[in-house]
Amino acid sequence: MHHAVAHASDLARIRLMSSRVVLFSNPLAGRGKAAAVSDALCGQLTDRHAIELFALPMPAGDLDRLRSLPAIDAAIVVGGDGTLQGVAEMLVDTRRPPPPILVVPLGTANLVAQHLALPWRHSLDVKSIAQALAARRTVELDICRCNRRLF
Repeated sequence: MHHAVAHASDLARIRLMSSRVVLFSNPLAGRGKAAAVSDALCGQLTDRHAIELFALPMPAGDLDRLRSLPAIDAAIVVGGDGTLQGVAEMLVDTRRPPPPILVVPLGTANLVAQHLALPWRHSLDVKSIAQALAARRTVELDICRCNRRLF
């Protein structure tokens, strides 16, 4: 099973396009920085994208709201590896096909961001993150399930 994760090593090829983006934010991530980073990202993206914001953990009605959305072009996860795993599992279970995920690492280890060598993994440069979304460059990652849990 493969799932796409946005990667931005070539920011020169930026396409301007309007799309639906869901942004998942763990407000506890990054010692509380996630809310400010998410707000800044929304400010950067709203002129080109329809943004749907979901705070984690999601209230009961938000899962229904996610399921009812028309096509999702991309998802952004602001949080750590655990947040990313939970969102990826939710998207794989609710969306066909699941959208590519752009990682904004604000966890303790941020192993996925390290593995992908995301250029903003240390600086959280919102402009670079927005450019990565516009570039739409993805990397396929294998995923699997064990005891109903996505890895």
